[in-house]
Amino acid sequence: MDKIRLGAVISSPVIPEIWWGLSQHYKEYGIMIEMVYHDSYIPQIQKFLKNEIDITWNGPLGFNAIRYFCNDMQLNGPMRNTDFDVSSVFLVRSGSDITTISDLRGKIVGTGSFDSVESRIVPLYFLYKNGLKHEVDFKEISFNVNTSNQLYGTYNTAELNAVKALVSGDVDVAVCYENRLKNWISNGDISEEEIQILTQTPRYSHCIFAGNPNMDHDLFNRFFDATLEMVGSNSIIQKAMELENVQSWKAPDIGGFDQILNGAKLLKIFEKGEYASIEFNKKM
Repeated sequence: MDKIRLGAVISSPVIPEIWWGLSQHYKEYGIMIEMVYHDSYIPQIQKFLKNEIDITWNGPLGFNAIRYFCNDMQLNGPMRNTDFDVSSVFLVRSGSDITTISDLRGKIVGTGSFDSVESRIVPLYFLYKNGLKHEVDFKEISFNVNTSNQLYGTYNTAELNAVKALVSGDVDVAVCYENRLKNWISNGDISEEEIQILTQTPRYSHCIFAGNPNMDHDLFNRFFDATLEMVGSNSIIQKAMELENVQSWKAPDIGGFDQILNGAKLLKIFEKGEYASIEFNKKM
């Protein structure tokens, strides 16, 4: 049986259970999964660049950090069926006189954490593409959160705080992930009557597997094909898929990640904080 070292970030207590369950599927294809867990994407990316991990499971910023630091030489793996064509929304208060993107000039935009794809990187890149320069044409208030117990780039708390600041009148516009907005309304965290959608970003891709370009390519292809064939063949695999919010796996849409990478470059995300400690590896 061939072994694959698979990296994943512990974003919730159920992550080990998920990957133990999913790994049972690969045994049927002669692949033994050896999990390598990390507290954040920084050490995972560093191990990937040092060839200490074969495949990583990545959120949208983690994947684009790999693209950035290895000169886009990674092997692109499958995505969940839920990772395609997602979007971020710009919210204003109900009855607001802000009705177009150009109305945001001189306004205060509430965003999530500094490295949030959904509530900062993609939305601010969208504004840039529509002629609004960051901190020139509008003011940003970032509702950052303590990263010690949060997954990089997916800060639900920060986004919710930005939307609550909109409702209370502290910002003129708030941006968030469309799927989270639906959950907040459903859970009663936000009243649908108090807000309205101004516009939304172009669709983008979300989570994805990335293969190390130095791993055995035939083994990566076997992993790729086995992933696409994953179904809930038993209760263990079925539960793991449900916890991972996946019904089926699909071939990737890499073009859907481009606005994330471009936005991260625009905001110099990979030149700040802990990302600045990562060394380029353009010879992978």
